[in-house]
Amino acid sequence: MASITLYIDCVSNYGYMALHLVKTHFSGVPLKLVPVFLGGIMQATGNRPPFAVPLKGNYMKLDAERTCRRYNIPIRKGFPEKFPMPTLLAQRVQVAAGIALGQEKGNTVVEAFEKALWLEEVDIESQENCGAVLVKAVGKEDAGKVLKTLTENTDAVKEQLKKNTEAAIKSGSFGVPWFVVKDKDGKEDVIWGVDHIDLVAEMVGVQWPPAGLKKETAQL
Repeated sequence: MASITLYIDCVSNYGYMALHLVKTHFSGVPLKLVPVFLGGIMQATGNRPPFAVPLKGNYMKLDAERTCRRYNIPIRKGFPEKFPMPTLLAQRVQVAAGIALGQEKGNTVVEAFEKALWLEEVDIESQENCGAVLVKAVGKEDAGKVLKTLTENTDAVKEQLKKNTEAAIKSGSFGVPWFVVKDKDGKEDVIWGVDHIDLVAEMVGVQWPPAGLKKETAQL
């Protein structure tokens, strides 16, 4: 059966875009969201953030705006004042959610943090704000379970985030969003970046461009 595993860190606006497209247009395809630490991937692979190269950073802003217009992706205006910002706490909360609540609700929490930063303009460096995002996503009771896991099993949470990051690297990742995609026959392939979402669609048998999106617009 076709499936998608998406390795993601909420610091990446392209990760948010990729997740939005998958959630909006790939609803029938099993999806596993895996929170990773992008800084760890960068360090391990010798990669550099786009903004470390000024001209590349400027281009990324233009490209991000174009991508969101192309696919009708709602997103905040501009980048956060402090960018890139530390996301280690937010990523650990997401990992703790997967441990405490399972994959399905873990996916919900990952999506909530992506939206919080890139749509709702929430400062996710703040412990208080992370807690609020969590409560909004899964309710007070489940949020309590996640926070308990985060505080009482800190080492296990840290280790799981490390394992997630290492798994992404082992599969070939040098950045995010990083897709590991299986087709209906179980053949696996890897795809980096939201600009190759058409290849993801082809592998899992989803029509692309999606209904309502003009073909000429999708190919801009």
